[in-house]
Amino acid sequence: MQVALPLAYYAGIRAPWDERFAWRMFSAVRLDRCDATVTVQDEVSAAPRPLPLDRMLQRGWVNQLRRGQPRVVEGVLARACEEPGVESATLERRCVGEAQTVVRECRPGP
Repeated sequence: MQVALPLAYYAGIRAPWDERFAWRMFSAVRLDRCDATVTVQDEVSAAPRPLPLDRMLQRGWVNQLRRGQPRVVEGVLARACEEPGVESATLERRCVGEAQTVVRECRPGP
């Protein structure tokens, strides 16, 4: 088991950014420099409004969000949806040569 889980990461079975069960000394994920922003679309304003992640979250959670950890991304978007009037929350993650967008609809449509 201690060998199978890390091998699953390197064989591409696990998500490439999720190195929780990898031999990190061989992983290049920590070398990636990524930026992440979370915006919310509410029923009042026409333009998406960015959330102040550095004030909302501890530094470690912001780093995990920048790495694209799926559970952290889902948790942050769910928390953003708890604000009154928010219709959707969007994570935009930009790395060198790669971009990821995750959208969560907060309310069911009409």
